[in-house]
Amino acid sequence: MNSHKKLVLAISVLTSLSMVSCKKSFLERKPTDQAVTEDVFNTIEGAQAAVQGMNRLVYRIGDETNSFAFLSQCLTYDLMGEDMPVNSYGSNWFIQEYRYTAARAAVDNGLYAWGYYYQFINNANFIIANVDNVVSDQGAKDMVKAQALAYRAWAYFNLCRLYQHTYKATVTGSGTKWPGPVTKAPAVPLYTAPTQTPAPRASMETVYKQITDDLTAAIALFDGSGISRSTKSEINGNVAKGIYARVALEMQDWDKAATYARQARNGYNYMTAADIGAGFNSVGNAEWIWGAAMNQEQSAPWYSFLAQMDQDNGMHSARQQKMVNRQLFNKYLDTTRDARKVWWTKAGDPAAGYVPYSQRKFRAVTKGGYVGDYPLMRASEMALTEAEALAQQNKVAEAAAVFNEFVQTRRPTYNAPTNSSDTLIKEIWIQRRIELWGEGFRFFDIKRQQATFTAVKLAPNQIGLVRTVTQGHIVSILGSASMNFGQYSPAFLWRIPGGEFLANKTLGTADQNP
Repeated sequence: MNSHKKLVLAISVLTSLSMVSCKKSFLERKPTDQAVTEDVFNTIEGAQAAVQGMNRLVYRIGDETNSFAFLSQCLTYDLMGEDMPVNSYGSNWFIQEYRYTAARAAVDNGLYAWGYYYQFINNANFIIANVDNVVSDQGAKDMVKAQALAYRAWAYFNLCRLYQHTYKATVTGSGTKWPGPVTKAPAVPLYTAPTQTPAPRASMETVYKQITDDLTAAIALFDGSGISRSTKSEINGNVAKGIYARVALEMQDWDKAATYARQARNGYNYMTAADIGAGFNSVGNAEWIWGAAMNQEQSAPWYSFLAQMDQDNGMHSARQQKMVNRQLFNKYLDTTRDARKVWWTKAGDPAAGYVPYSQRKFRAVTKGGYVGDYPLMRASEMALTEAEALAQQNKVAEAAAVFNEFVQTRRPTYNAPTNSSDTLIKEIWIQRRIELWGEGFRFFDIKRQQATFTAVKLAPNQIGLVRTVTQGHIVSILGSASMNFGQYSPAFLWRIPGGEFLANKTLGTADQNP
């Protein structure tokens, strides 16, 4: 009990410091002091509590209205795509993110991300460095270490995708700061042990090797621990394999992407039609592999995902509604028997306050409330990953079988195109936009799909970000009649917060993203 109290204090201190990352680099934010470290790792219960602290860090209440842990990052990543227009300024929350200002000026969530992900890395490093010395059952120690390794890999993976172009790209063009293979370009500082010594930006291939090494080690430990997690808020072997599937997809390691995606979703069924329209608010959903289980304390009226998304609670979402790209909806959902149509209101509902194309996918458990769980990984995502990875290898029949099995749970009469891998992959990419809307994937998919692929070709005007009024974007909010960023535009690179340069003297102005 005493060690648990000290752990909570340490995490609280860490949390409060994260809000001032513009003034302090993450190197100034030790997860614990020496006394607390020794106390926490005196017992396996203390080590397990340290991991639980990271679980809570995924979904804790924010200290600011637009910074509420990973859920605010997910909302940012979708708002930076083309498929989530907003109908008004509202209270002005997330407008900077929507306009790319937050990422490019390192403000709001563009500032928050750097310190946030390094909190996971710091805590993971402390756990990994100390847990082997705990006197306990080996399986219990392996479970703790595996979770820490997976969290570290997950955090570095997200950082790499924010602060550099996609892994398999080769960047060319006048004015390109780091021309050539992105694998050789700088990613982020790499730390694998507790330290106060700053490090320069490591190359993408160096950081990705650490990511894959961590995940390989985590999966082996999970598989050998013989211990099951107690809640879907915790990472287990399925989740680690799902993270590796995401990484492998980015690296175009198609065989591993397909294999790990298939293994990640093993034992998880697809949603029923009733589940699809139930509000996306329960980790009890059969296809959720990993999810944030929220309670009243973690769902404040102002600082939460549903305050920004569910119009029924009368908070920010009532003044700024998140809509779906109407071209996407009209072409792929409106005239079909797709069960996912209920996620958006094409005609709106003036009496209930919904504008046309407003979202209804994410809703609180109780109408007018704020409590609802959030999906972090689902079987449907893994099916889409497996299908694409197979199609990218020109295994069209196998890919179509996986893809049809999934899509037919949404649209029973659906049959995937099988005339070419190119056509099938493009259809899979469309289904990713529909299925994963609001779950934090679109910005990263836009970046990943700028790379060169053997099996699929996109027309030049399909590469990058293309936003238009026809999609539902509003000129006065967007700032112009359209917003287009072409292949490998610097706009896709988040800028490192200025505070990091003040604290990390290995970094100079030449190390900042363009």
